[in-house]
Amino acid sequence: MKALFVAKQCNSGQYFHYADSSTSLPQGPLYYFFECLFGSLGITDYLNILRLEIIISQLLIFFSFYIFKKFVSENILYLSISLYLLNPYLIVSARNTTSHYHQEIILVFFFLFLLKRNDSKNTSILLGLMCALTFSAYYLLFIFTVCMLITFAIAKKIKYPGQILIGGIIGFIINAILYIPYLQTNGLNNIIFQNSSWGLSSYWRILTSFLSGKSTVNKINNPVDYDNFVNQFSNFEALINLTTFIILGFIAATLYQLYKKRIYDDLNLIGINIFITYGIIMTILDVALYPHYMFSVFIFGYIFLLRQLEKIKYLIIPVLFLSFSSFLIFTNFNNYIANNNGAVNSDFGQTYETCGCCVEDARVCRGQ
Repeated sequence: MKALFVAKQCNSGQYFHYADSSTSLPQGPLYYFFECLFGSLGITDYLNILRLEIIISQLLIFFSFYIFKKFVSENILYLSISLYLLNPYLIVSARNTTSHYHQEIILVFFFLFLLKRNDSKNTSILLGLMCALTFSAYYLLFIFTVCMLITFAIAKKIKYPGQILIGGIIGFIINAILYIPYLQTNGLNNIIFQNSSWGLSSYWRILTSFLSGKSTVNKINNPVDYDNFVNQFSNFEALINLTTFIILGFIAATLYQLYKKRIYDDLNLIGINIFITYGIIMTILDVALYPHYMFSVFIFGYIFLLRQLEKIKYLIIPVLFLSFSSFLIFTNFNNYIANNNGAVNSDFGQTYETCGCCVEDARVCRGQ
């Protein structure tokens, strides 16, 4: 387990570690920020590290929601948080994947500086700095923050672009320093994209599947396991189709409202980036994407969708249907895993006794 290895290495004073990815673009030392921090503090037990990361991750996500409090009503904020908490894919994934990417702590500061970018030149410098530093944490998050700034620039909502550029330059000087040990050892041979995307619509399919909870089926990704699952829980596919239909309806109605009103305030621009700009750029880059890559980005889609639809009469009805269906989807999944001791041939194919603690070769855990 690389996380445990990093924690122990940092405990002994070795702080520079890099993560290989399916694109062959190595993630920088900030990718293992919490593992290294906890290791430096003497916390080297894997389960303790994981528990702490999950707790911190959730606190940071809730604080991120709180940042938007001045832009949305309390009802919309609470509904968005409820949908986040009830998202079956996030529950099934134990909400811990992005704790290894550390998107939450970066997004907290990025959104803080973004929403205050025009208050002063210093804030704009910090915004550019934070945007650049995301490159040493997770390159997809770096692309997301750059797309966000592009979206705001197109809408002419940036007052101090020069200061953002200065902050970005400072950030990339720091990035260069952080990558020196890697480059000294490996050179530039593997700095390329290798895996292509799943098609032109892959980003939006993944976004919709994430928001609807349909991504849960990725955890039972073997045809035999899935057939057994739907045979035992015949209402599962109907529930998945219902949540997908509701989310697609939300997206269509939101885009219509946005086009009709043409109000491009900060929160709307963040939503436009999530649903349009970022998707276009990722499609052009032709990168293979998976739902867990985007946990901490996609969850803010709920705020954008519900805010646009806030004045629609009886909005609470489809939200309640979505919430209740999400709960049943998770219940079906959880019961299947419990009754069958996992999904034998899929990502949930190994029991806790095999993979829940520690193994030498992580591949035997098959995706967990």
